[in-house]
Amino acid sequence: MDYLCRILMALLLFSSEFASHAQQSPDDDIMAVINHPEYIEASLLVVSPGKAVYSAGGHLAIRMQCPSKDIDYTYQFNAIQTCENQSFAAAYFSGRLTGEYIRSYTADFIGEVKAEQRSITELPMHLTPQQEVKLWSMLDDAVDAPDNSHPFNPVYNNCCAMTLRFVGITNIDEGFNDINSILVGSSRRYLEDYFGDAKWTGLAWNLVLGSEFDKEKVPLFLLYPRRLGFYLSRVTVKGSGDFLIDNNEYYNSHEWRTSYSIFTPTLVFAILLAIAVLLSEMSIRRHSAHRACRVFDTTLIIINAIIGLVLWYQQLFAEPPVSTFNEMALFFTPLSLLLLIRSKAISIAQVILLAYFTVVAFYYSIPGTSPQAEVYDMWLAMAVYAIRGASHIAVITASVIKRYILKSATTRLI
Repeated sequence: MDYLCRILMALLLFSSEFASHAQQSPDDDIMAVINHPEYIEASLLVVSPGKAVYSAGGHLAIRMQCPSKDIDYTYQFNAIQTCENQSFAAAYFSGRLTGEYIRSYTADFIGEVKAEQRSITELPMHLTPQQEVKLWSMLDDAVDAPDNSHPFNPVYNNCCAMTLRFVGITNIDEGFNDINSILVGSSRRYLEDYFGDAKWTGLAWNLVLGSEFDKEKVPLFLLYPRRLGFYLSRVTVKGSGDFLIDNNEYYNSHEWRTSYSIFTPTLVFAILLAIAVLLSEMSIRRHSAHRACRVFDTTLIIINAIIGLVLWYQQLFAEPPVSTFNEMALFFTPLSLLLLIRSKAISIAQVILLAYFTVVAFYYSIPGTSPQAEVYDMWLAMAVYAIRGASHIAVITASVIKRYILKSATTRLI
């Protein structure tokens, strides 16, 4: 007998419900009590974003309780670090975490969330009594399974998808069919809404998540904590016809406002683009601002190399699906540091490398060429690199032409 039935059996041996149904079989007594609409209550616990980059999208758990028997458990799918030589954040981004289902007292769960200064929104689920019993049983089976260890990654096996899969199964495989027309496409198209005001965190995720994030996903893998109150309020429960939860607009409340700043990626990229245009005009036409150009370009190159180190590490050492091809690794690369090597004259290799970066940057700065470049208006950042690269190429070309003309004139004089 499963975990839930064992608890209920022990309680019913001493309960008034059991005494009033003593002439029936034990199984009949149990089912008569737990099938009461208010005997078991199931709800979703949506946790607001945390301060860490891996918790910026919030968290999800399922609460199962039997108020008349003072039973109250919370079930969640958590990432577990198994590599001692790597930080949790590094293991998270490299796909080397495993996940397991955890059962805890709801009071303990709430205490842990409050200790992190995060809030909880509870969304009661309108399941039938039979579905609530089945859901509780499946959750206990998952926790008590001999091999309660599963791959964890931010694309598929995350806290939201691995928890809601039980709700979908409980609804007899039709729980999420009603949102097929609402949730369509790839996960990347929902990235900006997923992170809300944490735009710089969302930008970091957009950079590290590769082509797997651009593939078409089934609705279950497109659900995320911030919008559950909207999407699941459109899911109907088979057997009752009720909506799974009431429409809840909590995702617009202050609880989901994180470190809001006026300096969004779009604004910062636009400012940098204006600076790039100004410096390029000054260096080409007026032959001035050389020091400012050097500082600006050096900063861009160092940022490119740092991001490139992260992306290349993922491509070479991370586990799938995190390690899937990331087109941004074609542009962000540690090889950009070669452009900082200074000598009396720029080398042919540096010219070729500069031309490569400029062409790639121009390509990604064209809206519509890359879904990854469109999120958080990254194409503006690419335009910054493209303009500065084109400016250097123009200066080099003018210098070469000037030298050629001067050499030709000198040759004629001789």
